[in-house]
Amino acid sequence: MKLTQDHSGFYRLLSSLSIVVLLVFSLVFSLERILSADTATYLYNLVNERSFAFGSQRVIAACTQLLPLAFLQFNASLAAVVAAYSFNMMLFHALIAFIIMFAWKDYKSALVLLLAQLIAGSLLFYYPVSEYQMGLSVSILLYSYVKTFKLHLAIKPYQLIIVFFLLLLILYSHPLALVFLAFLLAYFFLTNENTSQRYFVFFIIMAGCIWLSKYFFFSVPNDTSNLDLIKGLKLFPEQAWKIFWNYSKAYDYLFLILASLSFLSLVFRKKWALSAP
Repeated sequence: MKLTQDHSGFYRLLSSLSIVVLLVFSLVFSLERILSADTATYLYNLVNERSFAFGSQRVIAACTQLLPLAFLQFNASLAAVVAAYSFNMMLFHALIAFIIMFAWKDYKSALVLLLAQLIAGSLLFYYPVSEYQMGLSVSILLYSYVKTFKLHLAIKPYQLIIVFFLLLLILYSHPLALVFLAFLLAYFFLTNENTSQRYFVFFIIMAGCIWLSKYFFFSVPNDTSNLDLIKGLKLFPEQAWKIFWNYSKAYDYLFLILASLSFLSLVFRKKWALSAP
């Protein structure tokens, strides 16, 4: 169902308010956000080396360090640098939502990104340096961008270059970003009947090659050890599922309610493919 003018206005208002809330909170709780382990280490390196600081070749983190580095160049106080760092981290997500909302008029995707920060990512609000969060936001940006394509026609070269660059950012952000990216690609091609399957296969191959390149040519101990842990996981680890469920009930109950209502809506509308997990 297409958004009417009234609906689009509501989405813009809700998204704009969400951006304001997230940015204000990033300043109010800047100290709490920056004192977490990895973030504090990054800040220490920023202050002492006056250059970008990131680990495991996750260069996407540099996008969140522009403001604190600028403040350091003007010899700002440590408190100001901390506030700028916290603000820049949330500004990264806000700018992506802004592009999605105003450049491509994709209000729903922008709202999904922002509500993920407000609701689904409530605990990670105090661990803002996580490149995984950044990868998820860029994944939604890619999804929204591909929605603008006329995929029954030939894709233009500059569009492929942009897609490649975004895939590079996503897949070099965090290994688990591949899971969310795969879901978005599958969802897009399931919900767009006029899309050629060759483009779906092409995007999957491109993403797979970029993902593999990291482990063949730019491997790091941290990501390699994470893959080894994944290989050792059981299909149904009972204790882990109990912990996950308890956290979900305690912190993400609203998300669970919305997910359940969405599932029931798809079932009643007989859209079985979309209701599959």
